[in-house]
Amino acid sequence: MALLQCVLASLVAAGMTVQPTSEFVVAPVRRQRAEDAPPANSQECDGHDRSTAIANYLKGEAQIFFYHITHHAGTRIRDLMRTNKRIVHFPIEEQLMPRDNMSKEIPCHSNKWVSVIAMRDPMTRMFSIDGNWGPPTADANLDRCSTDNYGLRMVAGVPFGQKLTWEDVDKAKQRLEKFDFVLDVGNFENSLRAMCFELGWEDCKPPPAYEHVRSVHKTANGTAAFSKPPDASEPDKPDWYKRLQTRNRFETELYKHAQHLSKNMLNRLKPEHASVKQTGASDGWAQSEHELSEESHLKWTCGSTKAVDS
Repeated sequence: MALLQCVLASLVAAGMTVQPTSEFVVAPVRRQRAEDAPPANSQECDGHDRSTAIANYLKGEAQIFFYHITHHAGTRIRDLMRTNKRIVHFPIEEQLMPRDNMSKEIPCHSNKWVSVIAMRDPMTRMFSIDGNWGPPTADANLDRCSTDNYGLRMVAGVPFGQKLTWEDVDKAKQRLEKFDFVLDVGNFENSLRAMCFELGWEDCKPPPAYEHVRSVHKTANGTAAFSKPPDASEPDKPDWYKRLQTRNRFETELYKHAQHLSKNMLNRLKPEHASVKQTGASDGWAQSEHELSEESHLKWTCGSTKAVDS
Protein backbone atom coordinates (compact mmCIF):
# COMPACT_ATOMS: atom_id res chain seq x y z
CA MET A 1 0.00 0.00 0.00
CA ALA A 2 2.83 2.42 0.83
CA LEU A 3 4.40 1.79 -2.59
CA LEU A 4 1.07 2.33 -4.33
CA GLN A 5 0.55 5.62 -2.52
CA CYS A 6 4.02 6.75 -3.52
CA VAL A 7 3.39 5.90 -7.19
CA LEU A 8 0.02 7.66 -7.09
CA ALA A 9 1.54 10.81 -5.62
CA SER A 10 4.22 10.84 -8.32
CA LEU A 11 1.64 10.53 -11.10
CA VAL A 12 -0.52 13.31 -9.70
CA ALA A 13 2.52 15.52 -9.19
CA ALA A 14 3.30 15.05 -12.87
CA GLY A 15 -0.16 16.28 -13.78
CA MET A 16 -1.53 12.93 -14.89
CA THR A 17 -5.15 11.93 -14.33
CA VAL A 18 -5.42 8.99 -11.96
CA GLN A 19 -8.55 6.88 -12.16
CA PRO A 20 -9.89 4.95 -9.14
CA THR A 21 -8.61 1.40 -8.97
CA SER A 22 -9.71 -1.73 -7.18
CA GLU A 23 -7.38 -0.75 -4.36
CA PHE A 24 -8.62 1.95 -2.01
CA VAL A 25 -6.03 4.69 -1.60
CA VAL A 26 -5.68 7.36 1.03
CA ALA A 27 -3.13 9.86 -0.21
CA PRO A 28 -1.86 12.36 2.36
CA VAL A 29 -1.35 15.19 -0.08
CA ARG A 30 -0.91 18.91 -0.08
CA ARG A 31 -0.94 20.81 -3.39
CA GLN A 32 0.67 18.39 -5.78
CA ARG A 33 0.40 20.23 -9.07
CA ALA A 34 1.51 23.70 -10.09
CA GLU A 35 -1.98 24.60 -11.30
CA ASP A 36 -3.34 23.93 -7.81
CA ALA A 37 -1.29 26.73 -6.28
CA PRO A 38 -3.37 29.82 -5.46
CA PRO A 39 -2.71 33.03 -7.39
CA ALA A 40 -0.46 35.48 -5.61
CA ASN A 41 -2.29 37.71 -3.15
CA SER A 42 -5.59 35.91 -3.78
CA GLN A 43 -8.33 35.78 -1.19
CA GLU A 44 -9.21 32.53 0.56
CA CYS A 45 -10.59 29.93 -1.90
CA ASP A 46 -11.09 32.55 -4.63
CA GLY A 47 -12.11 31.11 -7.98
CA HIS A 48 -13.84 27.96 -6.73
CA ASP A 49 -17.30 27.12 -8.00
CA ARG A 50 -19.06 24.16 -6.40
CA SER A 51 -21.14 23.18 -9.42
CA THR A 52 -18.12 23.31 -11.73
CA ALA A 53 -15.97 21.27 -9.36
CA ILE A 54 -18.60 18.54 -8.98
CA ALA A 55 -19.19 18.48 -12.75
CA ASN A 56 -15.45 18.05 -13.23
CA TYR A 57 -15.43 15.21 -10.73
CA LEU A 58 -18.27 13.42 -12.52
CA LYS A 59 -16.23 13.67 -15.74
CA GLY A 60 -13.14 12.25 -14.03
CA GLU A 61 -11.35 15.61 -14.12
CA ALA A 62 -11.33 16.43 -10.40
CA GLN A 63 -10.35 14.76 -7.15
CA ILE A 64 -11.65 14.81 -3.57
CA PHE A 65 -9.93 16.04 -0.46
CA PHE A 66 -11.27 15.57 3.06
CA TYR A 67 -10.16 17.83 5.88
CA HIS A 68 -10.20 15.43 8.80
CA ILE A 69 -10.58 16.47 12.44
CA THR A 70 -9.92 13.85 15.11
CA HIS A 71 -13.04 11.81 16.01
CA HIS A 72 -15.11 13.38 13.22
CA ALA A 73 -16.15 10.14 11.47
CA GLY A 74 -13.12 9.90 9.21
CA THR A 75 -13.11 6.10 9.48
CA ARG A 76 -16.65 5.77 8.14
CA ILE A 77 -15.90 8.15 5.27
CA ARG A 78 -12.86 6.06 4.36
CA ASP A 79 -15.00 2.92 4.54
CA LEU A 80 -17.58 4.35 2.13
CA MET A 81 -14.90 5.41 -0.32
CA ARG A 82 -13.30 2.00 -0.07
CA THR A 83 -16.65 0.37 -0.86
CA ASN A 84 -16.97 2.54 -3.96
CA LYS A 85 -13.29 2.13 -4.91
CA ARG A 86 -12.68 5.85 -4.79
CA ILE A 87 -9.58 7.86 -4.05
CA VAL A 88 -9.59 10.47 -1.32
CA HIS A 89 -6.81 12.83 -0.30
CA PHE A 90 -6.30 13.88 3.31
CA PRO A 91 -4.31 17.17 3.29
CA ILE A 92 -2.86 18.46 6.57
CA GLU A 93 -4.70 15.69 8.39
CA GLU A 94 -5.66 16.54 11.97
CA GLN A 95 -3.66 19.77 11.91
CA LEU A 96 -4.66 23.41 12.37
CA MET A 97 -5.70 25.29 9.26
CA PRO A 98 -3.51 28.28 8.42
CA ARG A 99 -4.76 31.32 10.28
CA ASP A 100 -4.57 33.74 7.36
CA ASN A 101 -5.48 31.84 4.17
CA MET A 102 -6.33 28.14 4.04
CA SER A 103 -5.69 28.13 0.28
CA LYS A 104 -2.02 27.95 1.20
CA GLU A 105 -2.43 24.39 2.45
CA ILE A 106 -5.54 22.98 0.74
CA PRO A 107 -6.57 23.53 -2.90
CA CYS A 108 -9.98 24.98 -2.02
CA HIS A 109 -9.77 27.60 -4.76
CA SER A 110 -9.38 25.04 -7.56
CA ASN A 111 -12.23 23.51 -9.55
CA LYS A 112 -10.10 20.40 -9.95
CA TRP A 113 -10.83 19.52 -6.33
CA VAL A 114 -14.04 18.74 -4.42
CA SER A 115 -13.77 19.55 -0.71
CA VAL A 116 -15.36 17.63 2.18
CA ILE A 117 -15.46 18.25 5.93
CA ALA A 118 -17.42 16.61 8.76
CA MET A 119 -18.46 18.54 11.86
CA ARG A 120 -19.60 17.23 15.23
CA ASP A 121 -21.18 18.36 18.49
CA PRO A 122 -18.18 19.15 20.72
CA MET A 123 -19.97 17.75 23.77
CA THR A 124 -20.09 14.26 22.29
CA ARG A 125 -16.65 14.40 20.70
CA MET A 126 -14.76 15.14 23.90
CA PHE A 127 -16.06 11.89 25.43
CA SER A 128 -14.56 9.79 22.65
CA ILE A 129 -12.36 6.89 23.63
CA ASP A 130 -8.92 8.06 22.55
CA GLY A 131 -5.41 6.66 22.28
CA ASN A 132 -3.84 9.55 24.20
CA TRP A 133 -6.11 10.00 27.22
CA GLY A 134 -9.63 9.14 28.29
CA PRO A 135 -12.74 11.32 28.45
CA PRO A 136 -13.08 14.07 31.08
CA THR A 137 -14.42 13.23 34.52
CA ALA A 138 -14.79 15.19 37.75
CA ASP A 139 -11.16 14.50 38.64
CA ALA A 140 -9.38 13.68 35.37
CA ASN A 141 -8.83 15.22 31.92
CA LEU A 142 -11.13 18.12 32.69
CA ASP A 143 -8.73 20.75 31.36
CA ARG A 144 -7.13 18.83 28.53
CA CYS A 145 -6.97 20.62 25.21
CA SER A 146 -9.46 18.09 23.84
CA THR A 147 -12.14 19.80 25.96
CA ASP A 148 -11.49 23.25 24.49
CA ASN A 149 -13.37 23.87 21.22
CA TYR A 150 -11.15 21.34 19.46
CA GLY A 151 -12.88 21.38 16.06
CA LEU A 152 -13.37 25.15 16.00
CA ARG A 153 -9.68 25.71 16.64
CA MET A 154 -8.76 23.34 13.81
CA VAL A 155 -11.00 25.08 11.29
CA ALA A 156 -10.26 28.68 12.32
CA GLY A 157 -6.55 28.08 12.89
CA VAL A 158 -6.58 29.31 16.50
CA PRO A 159 -3.74 27.68 18.51
CA PHE A 160 -4.62 25.73 21.64
CA GLY A 161 -3.99 27.80 24.74
CA GLN A 162 -5.10 31.03 23.05
CA LYS A 163 -8.40 32.58 24.10
CA LEU A 164 -11.24 32.49 21.59
CA THR A 165 -13.52 35.29 20.46
CA TRP A 166 -16.79 35.39 18.53
CA GLU A 167 -14.78 36.73 15.59
CA ASP A 168 -13.05 33.33 15.50
CA VAL A 169 -16.46 31.67 15.28
CA ASP A 170 -17.45 33.95 12.38
CA LYS A 171 -14.23 33.10 10.57
CA ALA A 172 -14.82 29.39 11.03
CA LYS A 173 -18.41 29.72 9.75
CA GLN A 174 -17.16 31.48 6.63
CA ARG A 175 -14.63 28.71 6.07
CA LEU A 176 -17.24 25.97 6.38
CA GLU A 177 -19.27 27.72 3.70
CA LYS A 178 -16.35 27.32 1.29
CA PHE A 179 -16.47 23.50 1.50
CA ASP A 180 -18.47 21.68 -1.16
CA PHE A 181 -19.81 19.13 1.35
CA VAL A 182 -20.33 19.73 5.08
CA LEU A 183 -21.30 16.45 6.75
CA ASP A 184 -23.15 16.42 10.06
CA VAL A 185 -21.96 13.60 12.33
CA GLY A 186 -25.20 13.99 14.28
CA ASN A 187 -27.17 13.10 11.14
CA PHE A 188 -24.41 11.16 9.49
CA GLU A 189 -26.21 8.46 7.56
CA ASN A 190 -28.32 11.01 5.73
CA SER A 191 -25.59 13.57 5.05
CA LEU A 192 -23.21 10.85 3.87
CA ARG A 193 -25.87 9.44 1.54
CA ALA A 194 -26.53 12.91 0.13
CA MET A 195 -22.87 13.39 -0.75
CA CYS A 196 -22.63 9.87 -2.17
CA PHE A 197 -25.60 10.35 -4.52
CA GLU A 198 -24.48 13.80 -5.69
CA LEU A 199 -21.02 12.45 -6.53
CA GLY A 200 -22.54 9.64 -8.56
CA TRP A 201 -21.24 6.74 -6.50
CA GLU A 202 -22.97 3.38 -6.83
CA ASP A 203 -23.14 2.07 -3.25
CA CYS A 204 -24.53 4.73 -0.92
CA LYS A 205 -25.36 2.49 2.01
CA PRO A 206 -23.52 4.02 4.98
CA PRO A 207 -20.86 1.77 6.55
CA PRO A 208 -21.37 0.44 10.10
CA ALA A 209 -20.95 3.03 12.82
CA TYR A 210 -17.85 3.27 14.98
CA GLU A 211 -19.50 4.75 18.04
CA HIS A 212 -17.07 5.37 20.84
CA VAL A 213 -18.38 7.85 23.39
CA ARG A 214 -20.58 7.64 26.46
CA SER A 215 -22.96 9.96 28.20
CA VAL A 216 -22.18 11.29 31.65
CA HIS A 217 -24.44 11.35 34.71
CA LYS A 218 -24.03 12.37 38.33
CA THR A 219 -24.05 9.41 40.70
CA ALA A 220 -25.29 9.38 44.30
CA ASN A 221 -21.84 10.24 45.66
CA GLY A 222 -21.29 13.04 43.13
CA THR A 223 -18.84 11.25 40.85
CA ALA A 224 -19.27 10.62 37.12
CA ALA A 225 -20.91 7.56 35.67
CA PHE A 226 -21.17 6.69 32.00
CA SER A 227 -24.18 5.12 30.34
CA LYS A 228 -26.61 5.62 27.49
CA PRO A 229 -27.51 9.31 26.99
CA PRO A 230 -30.31 10.75 29.12
CA ASP A 231 -33.16 12.79 27.75
CA ALA A 232 -31.88 16.26 26.90
CA SER A 233 -34.20 17.80 29.48
CA GLU A 234 -32.81 15.82 32.41
CA PRO A 235 -31.18 18.28 34.85
CA ASP A 236 -28.71 15.75 36.24
CA LYS A 237 -25.48 16.96 34.65
CA PRO A 238 -22.70 17.62 37.17
CA ASP A 239 -21.32 21.11 37.58
CA TRP A 240 -18.05 20.26 35.86
CA TYR A 241 -19.98 19.11 32.80
CA LYS A 242 -21.85 22.42 32.72
CA ARG A 243 -18.48 24.15 32.87
CA LEU A 244 -17.42 22.24 29.75
CA GLN A 245 -20.62 23.29 28.02
CA THR A 246 -19.84 26.94 28.78
CA ARG A 247 -16.24 26.56 27.59
CA ASN A 248 -17.41 25.03 24.31
CA ARG A 249 -20.17 27.55 23.60
CA PHE A 250 -18.09 28.86 20.69
CA GLU A 251 -17.87 25.55 18.88
CA THR A 252 -21.45 24.69 19.76
CA GLU A 253 -22.46 27.77 17.77
CA LEU A 254 -20.22 26.67 14.90
CA TYR A 255 -21.76 23.22 14.93
CA LYS A 256 -25.25 24.70 14.63
CA HIS A 257 -24.08 26.47 11.49
CA ALA A 258 -22.61 23.22 10.16
CA GLN A 259 -25.98 21.54 10.73
CA HIS A 260 -27.66 24.30 8.73
CA LEU A 261 -25.22 23.85 5.82
CA SER A 262 -25.65 20.08 5.91
CA LYS A 263 -29.44 20.43 5.92
CA ASN A 264 -29.22 22.59 2.80
CA MET A 265 -27.27 19.77 1.14
CA LEU A 266 -29.99 17.29 2.08
CA ASN A 267 -32.63 19.57 0.59
CA ARG A 268 -30.94 19.23 -2.81
CA LEU A 269 -31.58 15.47 -2.86
CA LYS A 270 -34.04 13.98 -5.30
CA PRO A 271 -37.17 12.46 -3.68
CA GLU A 272 -35.97 8.89 -4.34
CA HIS A 273 -32.82 9.67 -2.38
CA ALA A 274 -34.66 11.22 0.54
CA SER A 275 -33.47 10.80 4.09
CA VAL A 276 -33.80 7.46 5.82
CA LYS A 277 -34.38 6.58 9.44
CA GLN A 278 -31.11 6.53 11.29
CA THR A 279 -29.82 3.18 12.47
CA GLY A 280 -27.65 2.84 15.53
CA ALA A 281 -26.38 5.72 17.63
CA SER A 282 -26.11 8.39 14.99
CA ASP A 283 -25.53 11.11 17.55
CA GLY A 284 -22.26 9.48 18.54
CA TRP A 285 -23.32 7.61 21.69
CA ALA A 286 -21.87 4.17 22.35
CA GLN A 287 -23.92 1.01 22.17
CA SER A 288 -21.43 -1.56 23.39
CA GLU A 289 -17.97 -2.02 24.86
CA HIS A 290 -16.83 -3.48 21.54
CA GLU A 291 -17.82 -0.33 19.70
CA LEU A 292 -16.20 1.80 22.36
CA SER A 293 -12.79 0.34 21.52
CA GLU A 294 -13.06 0.63 17.74
CA GLU A 295 -11.27 3.96 17.37
CA SER A 296 -9.10 4.03 20.47
CA HIS A 297 -6.13 4.05 18.08
CA LEU A 298 -6.94 7.69 17.27
CA LYS A 299 -5.14 10.34 19.25
CA TRP A 300 -5.86 13.94 20.09
CA THR A 301 -3.28 16.06 18.27
CA CYS A 302 -3.26 19.15 20.50
CA GLY A 303 -0.43 17.94 22.74
CA SER A 304 -0.12 18.92 26.40
CA THR A 305 -1.54 22.44 26.10
CA LYS A 306 -4.11 23.15 28.79
CA ALA A 307 -7.63 24.35 28.01
CA VAL A 308 -8.46 28.02 28.55
CA ASP A 309 -11.81 29.50 29.51
CA SER A 310 -12.41 32.39 27.11
